[in-house]
Parts: sequence; C-alpha cells; structure tokens
Amino acid sequence: MKTKILSIAVASLVCASMAEARFFIGLDVGYTSAISETNGGVSGSGNTRFLSVKPSSWSSAFKTKTWSGTFGTPSGTTSTFTQDPYSGFNINLNFGSEHFFLDDYLGIRVGGLVGYTSYSNSTRIETSAQYGRNLIGIKETYDFLDAGINFDLMVNFWSNGSYSFGVFGGVEVDYHYLLDFNNSKTRESAKDFPSRHAFDLAGRVGVSTLMANHH
Repeated sequence: MKTKILSIAVASLVCASMAEARFFIGLDVGYTSAISETNGGVSGSGNTRFLSVKPSSWSSAFKTKTWSGTFGTPSGTTSTFTQDPYSGFNINLNFGSEHFFLDDYLGIRVGGLVGYTSYSNSTRIETSAQYGRNLIGIKETYDFLDAGINFDLMVNFWSNGSYSFGVFGGVEVDYHYLLDFNNSKTRESAKDFPSRHAFDLAGRVGVSTLMANHH
C-alpha cells in the first residue's frame, strides 16, 4: 500500500512538472564585433583551444586603431597602420525549455543554438620612404558555423499565469568552426589556419516577459 501511494505521489509530481514546462524555438539576428588581441591568454592544445581577452582590450572593440612601425632600416621606410574594428552579423536558431516553480516566480531555462556568423575588417597601410608614399588596403573576412548550450536562472517579480515580468542570469558555452577566411592581400584561406576550432564562455543577463503566454 505504501508503495502504491509513493508511486502515485511521484506520478503527480512528474505531471505537475510537465505542466509548468514551456518549450520554445526562435530566430534572432544581430550585429557582432570581435576584438583583435594578439596577447590573449591561450589554454588547451591540439585543434581545440580557449581564448581569453584582457579587460584592458574590451573598450577597443568598436574603435579604429592606429600605430606606426619602421621596416627596412637602411632605406628608412616607415609605415602607418590604420585598422578598422571587426564588425558583421550573426543569425541563430534558439531552442529549449523553461521550467517554473513556486507559482511561476522561480524557474530555470535550458537551451541550445545553431547559427552562422560573418565579420570582417579593413586595414590601411601608408608607407613613407625616400622614394615617396604608398597606400595599401587589406580586407579580412571570417565566416563561422556556431553551436552552443546555455543555462539560466529566472526570477519573476510579477506573474499571473498569462503575463509575467522578471529577470534572468546564466552562462553559455559556444563552439565556433571557421568555415571560410579570406585576406585580400596575402590570399590566405581557412586551410592556412593551424586550428579552425574555438570555444568561448559567456555570461548572460537580461529581462524576461510573458504576454498572453508568449515570451
């Protein structure tokens, strides 16, 4: 008899949990930028690696960089480099499920994504030598296939079943595969890269709303 009561209780909890689950699928498109960091920390080996960017470089993501260098000392050649920020777009298909407890005031969200990212940048090199000045333009283009998983903790400040308002925070791990690369000057391509695989770990934070049972 105790076994039957326990089985009924477990079945009831499972049904209640399924009733509070909300499955979702959606598409998002956005602007993306990348930071050029030559001294980023690298861990791992082989074809997969983790890259970290120093906080001092975050503010330069959307800024044009300019620096100078001297090449060919005997001829006194000086070059000025002007690099525009990396910019482009990404498109993702998002899917997953949300599970709420405590009358829809506390919940968790588990999801995944597959997508495509493309970005490029331009560098202008102005060379000054004893024979005159020369200007060279170089454009680099990167295309990636993306996949990722994420986990969020959700807290609603107000909820009545059909409408809600709250916040969420969590983490996301993404994998990026370099589909294509092109350098207009050197004619390098993706096959010239020592590794076409990369991972990144990111924090997530935002506002969550439900209106007439639609997020």
